[in-house]
Amino acid sequence: MSNQIQEKSVLVIGASGGIGAEIVRAFVQAGAREVIAAGRKPPRHLPEGVGFIEMDVVSPESVRRAAAQVADKVSIVVNSSGINEGRRLSDIDLAGARREMEVNYFGLLNVYEAFAPAMRARKEGTFVNLLSVLAHANLPLMATYCASKAAALSLTQAMRAELAGFGVRVCAILPAVVDTAMSSAASSPKMSPIELADEIVEGVINGVEDLYPGTAAQLRIALQKDWKAVERSLAARLPPGSCTHARRD
Repeated sequence: MSNQIQEKSVLVIGASGGIGAEIVRAFVQAGAREVIAAGRKPPRHLPEGVGFIEMDVVSPESVRRAAAQVADKVSIVVNSSGINEGRRLSDIDLAGARREMEVNYFGLLNVYEAFAPAMRARKEGTFVNLLSVLAHANLPLMATYCASKAAALSLTQAMRAELAGFGVRVCAILPAVVDTAMSSAASSPKMSPIELADEIVEGVINGVEDLYPGTAAQLRIALQKDWKAVERSLAARLPPGSCTHARRD
């Protein structure tokens, strides 16, 4: 795809700020033919030439309306929407846990249901799903968030299997801690949204299926060596109250 990115139209969902806004910028800088931002509300600043469509991933009707406008021309669909309630099980809020699943898992499923048919018909396209390396090992201080990301990773693998025969690629992005509102109080080293966005675009161009940017690559190696040791380490890493509820749109 390295010589063809200039021919691609890109939709970035969850582009109202943070990581999504930087992904929009990175695709524009990479020379994509068209970049469209989607979210519940328009970003404060959009690069010149970037359009916006309203979309709430938790609403199948909202996603379908957006798909009706752009699915026939969009080759790359990036879903960067996400929510983190930042709760341990002892402080569980069932409504919050359901919100995480609605955005992080069912939102992904809604996007697939709305955009996959056009990609299958064209026998071309790429889904890019922003997940978390914590899909592999649960950090108990954000227990239900990690569970929702594990479900999203499993769904991403199913998408890949379903679409492989149609020439459609599915890319999983599995970062560690990124410097956004979701991690505002975290003490761990943080990757900047700019760096993450640039790595995502490079990974898409190079056809990477599973991208572990920044320190996530080290955590992946550690998981392969001794995942139980990683699980214990994650349980002790962040102090209580280090996770802040936030949502990407």
